[in-house]
Amino acid sequence: MHHHPEQPRRQPTTIRLQTPADLIAIVPYLIGYRPDQGLVVVAFNNDLLTVALRSDLPDQPSDRDEFVTQAVRMLVHEAAPRVALIGYGPAERITPYMHAFATALTAHNIAILDMLRCENDRYWSYLCPDPACCPPEGTPYDAGSNRAAAHAVLAGLVALPGKEALQQMLQPVEGEQRTIMTAATAAARARAEAKLATPNLDEHYWFTEGLSNSQDLWIISS
Repeated sequence: MHHHPEQPRRQPTTIRLQTPADLIAIVPYLIGYRPDQGLVVVAFNNDLLTVALRSDLPDQPSDRDEFVTQAVRMLVHEAAPRVALIGYGPAERITPYMHAFATALTAHNIAILDMLRCENDRYWSYLCPDPACCPPEGTPYDAGSNRAAAHAVLAGLVALPGKEALQQMLQPVEGEQRTIMTAATAAARARAEAKLATPNLDEHYWFTEGLSNSQDLWIISS
């Protein structure tokens, strides 16, 4: 069996989230774009960020309970012991969902690190009762200058301006670009098929090659 030399792993990049503004700033790099509406749930296990979920909120208030049930069921499946929630939009839209999530998460013994609402570059915490820390008019934040966001950029993560930009990026290419992409895909497939036909190919080749081109990113709540 042919063995490939073990590739050295890159040193992991660690991003520490110390404030609500850090959490808000890192979200666009987790989901791929800067949200301005909907709900984001971020799960932590032993302070390590493990899951980030983003969803639009149902149009009908009558669908709220089912929405919350499905989201919490997914967190239970992921064995997420601690979560933080961020809602994007006006209070009358976000607050009922935060109350419903608080009840459902508590019933499943999932600890809530924070529950935030973001609107017009300000955030409000549903858990902080101290007006000196979380004033009624909200706390201003600048995600663009946040250190957590800067570390994410240095780690190679990208946050597009909005959901529409992400959808546009995922649209199939057309014309000459499509011809080029089709040719490149065919060439890559031919190389892969040739590699698979190699006698005594190490069954872990693809995994090893992938690891050599990957980078660990640890996002920690501290």
